[in-house]
Amino acid sequence: MVRLLSSLQIGKFSVPPVFLAPMAGITDQAFRATVRDFGVIPTMTEMVAAEACLRRNPKTLQMLRFSSEETPKIVQLVGKDPDRLAEAAKASADQGADILNINMGCPARKIAQGAAAGAALMRDPSLAKQIFHAVRRATPLPVTVKMRLGWDAQQKNASEIARIAEGEGLALLIIHGRTRAQFYTGQADWIAVGQIKKAVHIPVLVNGDIQDAETARAALEASGADGLMIGRATLGAPWLPNQLKLFVQQGISPTPLPREIRLQTTFRHINRLIDLLGEEKALFVARKHLCWYSRGQAHAATFRARAHRAASLEEIWQYLEDLFALQNDP
Repeated sequence: MVRLLSSLQIGKFSVPPVFLAPMAGITDQAFRATVRDFGVIPTMTEMVAAEACLRRNPKTLQMLRFSSEETPKIVQLVGKDPDRLAEAAKASADQGADILNINMGCPARKIAQGAAAGAALMRDPSLAKQIFHAVRRATPLPVTVKMRLGWDAQQKNASEIARIAEGEGLALLIIHGRTRAQFYTGQADWIAVGQIKKAVHIPVLVNGDIQDAETARAALEASGADGLMIGRATLGAPWLPNQLKLFVQQGISPTPLPREIRLQTTFRHINRLIDLLGEEKALFVARKHLCWYSRGQAHAATFRARAHRAASLEEIWQYLEDLFALQNDP
């Protein structure tokens, strides 16, 4: 039996205790809208580089686009300079953001080593404090942070940084239960997230290896967290966050979706990509999503090979219909 959770208060917003994780190249406006088709869920932008935001890079500005139905509008910022992050926070507020999230968890070499940002910020608690202080005072918006357990096994300092975040007035912590050195290998340590939860009084979300109702229950039980964030398991399954929301708030176990709803969801997502990116670019981006949507289905390998060779979206539509027609489920 899962421990039932209440909604969380972040500033003026009361939100469900299940969040969609920000994922670079994935959680654009089209994907977020498709997740929200199944119910209200807190979502946030892809990781937005503070410097690119301030330069008004066209691609970055596109990341800051929200639909009118998307509330609250949460922007995740990444960078290492407190003043520049503060300026980016103001710019995000001007673009309509309601809540800010600071990225202190990205393990990618380009970010953590090349830019000395993301998870690299956990190596310097003093700098983390300066960043929290600057961003918190740049706008009246609630500020949150997403981080890891630490840099590596010898430097697990998330509890220290969590206390600093709380002291600077941050509203919410999101903890991925791995160090930066682990990237996405091994098993997320939900018990370690629980130790961080005990160190502070503000809400904590547990993140990492949550794939279904059973892992959601186990993560919440081990961590004692106030909610959870789900990321990679939503690829090809944008309905999953809301299924888990019903599970942790009402105890309703997820059930498989009918074939027709899964097909309609796939079509709707790809059409949104066309509206967002234009047909030529949408065709390129759609291929990775189609691979995820076809996962676990009969004849998926044949479908993926055909989709990668497709020269038009019309071909992809036909391949999709063929794929779903071959499935034995309802």
